[in-house]
Amino acid sequence: SNMIFKFADKIEPYAVDLTNQMIKGFTRLAEVVKDDEESEVALAAQSVMSTIERILESVSPSLLPQLEAALYPVIEYTLTPDGRTFMKEGLDCITMMLFRGAPLSEQTASLILLMHYAICGGDNPPPNAVNTIDLDTDGGYGRDCWKDMVMVLENMLSRGGDLLVSGTWEGASYVEYILRMCQAMFDVNANGLRDTCGTNATRVLMAFLENMPAKIDNWQIPILQMLLQNLDRAKTTALRLLIIQVVCSSLFYNAQATIDYMETNGLVQKVFTIWYESLTHFKKVFERKRLVLAIDRILELPQTPQLIADGFKQFVTTLSEQVAKISEAREDE
Repeated sequence: SNMIFKFADKIEPYAVDLTNQMIKGFTRLAEVVKDDEESEVALAAQSVMSTIERILESVSPSLLPQLEAALYPVIEYTLTPDGRTFMKEGLDCITMMLFRGAPLSEQTASLILLMHYAICGGDNPPPNAVNTIDLDTDGGYGRDCWKDMVMVLENMLSRGGDLLVSGTWEGASYVEYILRMCQAMFDVNANGLRDTCGTNATRVLMAFLENMPAKIDNWQIPILQMLLQNLDRAKTTALRLLIIQVVCSSLFYNAQATIDYMETNGLVQKVFTIWYESLTHFKKVFERKRLVLAIDRILELPQTPQLIADGFKQFVTTLSEQVAKISEAREDE
């Protein structure tokens, strides 16, 4: 790995052959690790995966699809019960490829199913979920890697989210599998086991709304429903604030659908009370921009619930204040 880093600018002509050698080395080591996850062999295998990630970081984006095709069986293995010791390294490789500009392929998009199984478990594993060690997968086996999965999901949505909408398995869209993962981690958060699980789930929902304009109409309301149900269960101010930010994203995506859902479920006053209580916490420019875009969408609506109509002047005042603060921040840059 250090050699790759040192000669990063000279590695490209040898990248494919070197990656294939790394794959052979990892496969050989991984067979041994199944019997001893804490061994020096496991550390050696992890080092091989880190070297592969360095190669992905060093080559030009045009070479990434070829490397992805070669790496797919290895990355697939790391997401299975047998290969879970190397799950983080496998996820890091996916993130690196997508971040560097590789388009999302159908093969890589299908890894959503293994990620779902690793988070949610269940008695219906995808066919490639190799489990020769008879690991108990009830309740998932990869929740320690949830943050790393979120990085993958955010990059998938920014690089090729259409494949996540069109992809299906056993009658359910990949989107549905991702939402199940998010709800499972909201549940973990609500049970007080991992404070950041809900925050990371909220980031995924935001990525859907902000990267898929007009493409997830069927999923906007399930996403909003999940957010507002978990607003009540949020144990930290940070999570509540982030959920309000994603409500802003939902308003920008489709304000009418967002307001109609809140009105139907008697949530208008509650949500906007929390919204206004949260304003002083939103200090970053991108947070203020979300507020401005959401309010702009609300003011464009031909008809709104009376509670919102009564607060029209307050919306306009807030809009002016937030625009002014964005301008001030830009002048200070």
